[in-house]
Amino acid sequence: MKTLWNGTLELDEISIPVGLAAKVSDKGERLRRIHVGCGSRVTNRGYCERHEQLLDPGEIVDAWEISPGEYIAVGQDAKAALEPVETRRMPIGAFVAAEAIPPALVRKRYQLIPSSTVGVHAYFLFAAAIAELDVAGLVRFTAWRSEQLAALHSRDGGLELHALHFGEDLVEPLELGPLVDQAGPVDDGLLELARDLVDRHTRPLQPGDLESLERPRVRAMLERLLAGEEILRPEPAPVQEDKGPPADLEGALRRSLKQAPRRRRRPATAAR
Repeated sequence: MKTLWNGTLELDEISIPVGLAAKVSDKGERLRRIHVGCGSRVTNRGYCERHEQLLDPGEIVDAWEISPGEYIAVGQDAKAALEPVETRRMPIGAFVAAEAIPPALVRKRYQLIPSSTVGVHAYFLFAAAIAELDVAGLVRFTAWRSEQLAALHSRDGGLELHALHFGEDLVEPLELGPLVDQAGPVDDGLLELARDLVDRHTRPLQPGDLESLERPRVRAMLERLLAGEEILRPEPAPVQEDKGPPADLEGALRRSLKQAPRRRRRPATAAR
């Protein structure tokens, strides 16, 4: 299976090797920067890896890849013609059930706020109507020199715009069938132990749970740099040996339960 990154999911003594697979992939036509002299792609800073040198601006052109490794140069006039005509109109094409939009398509969220007192009444009127019907409005517009597709939602009494990937950018999910066959049927006893372990680690969401741990460290280092102090890359933590999945899954679950937080009361599950 092709994955973008591999790691290990861990909970107490349970470790599960996992990989990240893309849910979307941009299939739009993109221009690439190439070296006029050899036709190879160059980096953002204008470096040609084939010639191992930085290029002058006149040696770099935008190009369209018509087949792997084959490009056709696109001049400034042609490049301008490829860009959509930007308007300030955001027509709502239709409303659909909010749940009908695949979550994987959402690439960015924006708060949509009234920019004039003229439309304030209509803004809150439609926010209330959209919330009551639990629908989303499909919006198409042009911005940032490209076509935009978005979904208009009602959130906390106002409107929220979700910028979307296009439907054709959705990637077919990887087939898990062979892995299911390899794992075999779910054992009811092990499932109960796993459910108890998850339950022991379940608690209300806390403010710090969704905050970055790296940003404060980076900010502190930048402030030291601004003050004229030297900053050093921290020593990497000792690499722990990858234990891999436990050979005795039941034993690992039971040992994890013993060291997990005290059990909280949970509603009884319905008999299956």
